[in-house]
Amino acid sequence: MDHDHQERIKQRAHEIWESEGRPEGRDAEHWSRAEEELRNQMDGGSQGGTDGQSDLAQTAAAAKPKRAPRKSSAKSAKADPTPYLNDAP
Repeated sequence: MDHDHQERIKQRAHEIWESEGRPEGRDAEHWSRAEEELRNQMDGGSQGGTDGQSDLAQTAAAAKPKRAPRKSSAKSAKADPTPYLNDAP
């Protein structure tokens, strides 16, 4: 049973790693998060139905990093056009 638990942690850590774009050097963090998620899942039980995989998929979606909002560029801002020297009457 301990081997099965370790295997689930390994699988979840791998899912987290992939969901974050496969960054290098964060394996210990991913392993810890996987352990914590599975521990919480076992303590709290399954709330999303009888399929444990759907719980993992939901957790993976929540763990996915969000993109930073785009900054508005000067090109997209609507402002009065700057007059040019040769635009004079």
